[in-house]
Amino acid sequence: MSLGRFAAAYKRLDSTTRTSEKVAALEDYFRHAAPRDAAWALWFLVGGRPKRVASAPELRRWVAQETGLDGWLVDECHGAVGDLSETITLLLPEPIATADPPLWEVAAGLRSMRRLGPRERHERVVAWWRSCDRWSRLVLHKLVSGSFRVGVSRALAVRALAGVSGLDPATLEHRVMGAWEPTEEALARIVRAPEPAGPAADGPADLRPYPFCLAVHLADGPEALGDPGQWLAEWKWDGVRGQLICRRGAVALWSRGEEVITDRFPEIAAAASDLPDGTVLDGEVLAWDDQAGVLLEGPAGGAGVGDAGPGVRGRPMPFAQLQTRVTRAGQESRLFHDVPAVFMAYDLLEDRGRDVRGLGTLERRRALEGLLPEAGPGAAAGGAAAAGVAGAIRRSPAWLAHQWGELAAQRARSRQLGVEGLMLKHVAGPYGVGRARQGAPGWWKWKIDPYTIDAVLVGAQRGSGRRASLYTDYTFALWSGPEPGAGELVPVAKAYSGLSDPEILLVDRYVRQRAADPGLRAGPRAVEPGLVFELAFDGVTRSARHRSGLAVRFPRMARWRHDKSPAQADTLATLAAMLPAGLAGLPRGGRRR
Repeated sequence: MSLGRFAAAYKRLDSTTRTSEKVAALEDYFRHAAPRDAAWALWFLVGGRPKRVASAPELRRWVAQETGLDGWLVDECHGAVGDLSETITLLLPEPIATADPPLWEVAAGLRSMRRLGPRERHERVVAWWRSCDRWSRLVLHKLVSGSFRVGVSRALAVRALAGVSGLDPATLEHRVMGAWEPTEEALARIVRAPEPAGPAADGPADLRPYPFCLAVHLADGPEALGDPGQWLAEWKWDGVRGQLICRRGAVALWSRGEEVITDRFPEIAAAASDLPDGTVLDGEVLAWDDQAGVLLEGPAGGAGVGDAGPGVRGRPMPFAQLQTRVTRAGQESRLFHDVPAVFMAYDLLEDRGRDVRGLGTLERRRALEGLLPEAGPGAAAGGAAAAGVAGAIRRSPAWLAHQWGELAAQRARSRQLGVEGLMLKHVAGPYGVGRARQGAPGWWKWKIDPYTIDAVLVGAQRGSGRRASLYTDYTFALWSGPEPGAGELVPVAKAYSGLSDPEILLVDRYVRQRAADPGLRAGPRAVEPGLVFELAFDGVTRSARHRSGLAVRFPRMARWRHDKSPAQADTLATLAAMLPAGLAGLPRGGRRR
């Protein structure tokens, strides 16, 4: 029993919300599964994703052929259920004969399917359909479509493995980080007893990152945190979180999404070669403008944590420009000059091969200042350890908080400086794994208030899961003219979060009554303009992919504006005025979609 055992564990996980029961289900699986299967299961559970081998339209077409149902009926069923894998599982007839292939064999078969043509892939999937039970089919569909998700966090999977192996969860978290092949040998390496020298010496040559410490959102003011003198304040940067690793003459830059992005930022990799061997820095990759003439510093230019001044010259460029360095493969040499990047280091995790995460924040910070004596070119006297490090690796400014009101004044300057607010870190707190529990000395992010606009609902689509039968995913538009109500309504954003369940029911009723295409059932529906919502978002940039020429980051519904009519909604010019410096002005020539 193999795929069936994994499917049974998936069923147990899906049927409960209790953490203890989820851990018990995973522990039971890891105790009884064959090592080759357990390796793949762990890989899936900690975030490994098989590449999609069949598209949603292909799967819908194949299930229509297998069941004899019309395509439109399959689409309607999908719209009602909300999950394609579950829809296919429900529609398929009982298997002709049951079989239970090993999980590793199925996973290997999925990898090889990418080299097959449509006919061969169709035949293999149908063969699995005809031999697997319902729960095995459900898991199989999610793997085939590349949409495998399970209601278990990475930390919970590691906790269950720790319960079976007897190892410390923090050690296991470190070992499952990064890229690794789901083999029996890899699983044996993950669960072996640690070396006496500790985690930092536990196989450092493979350049694996440490688990990231994450911040908790500070919804209200920081007064509830107590004595401000116990907190270290830093700017909250808007970049790509990463760990810069230098071990045994090799360098790697990892994103928080556990992707190696070293080749995207060769200037950072080159600068890291000047760092002492056995160094791991936590920080942010930023597109940086050294000519901005700004000094990012602490309150009134006051002293930082150590003897060096806390300021760093220049300012971050808009996040959209940094994205070009991450997403445009093969253009690194040109973008190297167009969008210069720096690594803004704010923590030291490994110091000359020694794991220092257990030290307090202030102690790690002073060690970081010893490693990077200045924050960047022109920031302080003395010079960095090497010119290359000073150019592409900067030390993030930090200062000890004295009064919460003083920090509030600093936070108010965030938007003009190109940062997202402040980070608050307890001076005695260790570098933890994930987010700190309530009351623990962890990290807090005190972000600035988001941008807001009033937009008109012009489209809707059904949600997924428990919201599959409701219209919960909305398209919003602004006026193209010089003032509200003038011109035409042009879509600018899609959002699906922010409303209460009663509000969703009211909007769903409106969509059904005012849909401009009443004959259309599945898919997006155009809606008669009538409802106005306040949208909150974290930033705006130019975009040739959108008809409006603008794109917003992380849009969500802040409130329903019952007091406004569509003619009172905002304009594209209002949104364009929120563009960061260097991108100002209403975009022109955006490609129509």
